[in-house]
Amino acid sequence: NWQIRKSTPPSWQDGKTISFLGEPLTLRVVTSLFAAPPLHQSAQLIVYATDATNEALIKHNVMQWYQNEAIRLFRSRVAHYAPLLNTSPQMVKLSAARTRWGSCSVCGIIRLNWQLIKIPQLLIDYVVVHELAHLIEMNHSAAFWQLVETACPDYAKRRMELRQWQIELHQ
Repeated sequence: NWQIRKSTPPSWQDGKTISFLGEPLTLRVVTSLFAAPPLHQSAQLIVYATDATNEALIKHNVMQWYQNEAIRLFRSRVAHYAPLLNTSPQMVKLSAARTRWGSCSVCGIIRLNWQLIKIPQLLIDYVVVHELAHLIEMNHSAAFWQLVETACPDYAKRRMELRQWQIELHQ
């Protein structure tokens, strides 16, 4: 078929698979009278919903969980790597950019795409180091890459691996 095919959006139903830190998680939708945050248990994400057939509600709960997990993990990784690069951001925020994993502003705000939470932590760490390095070098000069290498010696390998992952546009 010569037409461009759109990727099918994820289905937010019991038994479907989502990605978390590069690993598959099986969605388990449990009917519940009370709202409760999703529970990550072994290779499952248990989502409590008043209506187990309401995919919009299930999606909303999963997205909220993803974003909560993302900001918690990203802040801890920034706290780990910032001292190694002898820098400190003003703030770490989540982004929903359609084409970028991260960005760094001249005023010291690092934005990390919440969808990074779906990919392996080694790659998240590379993006964190990359953005922290921009606090010192606001370019991609040789000095910038040397800085990245101080905290992430195998950055070139991780950078190549990151290209295998894509930001999902049909959230």
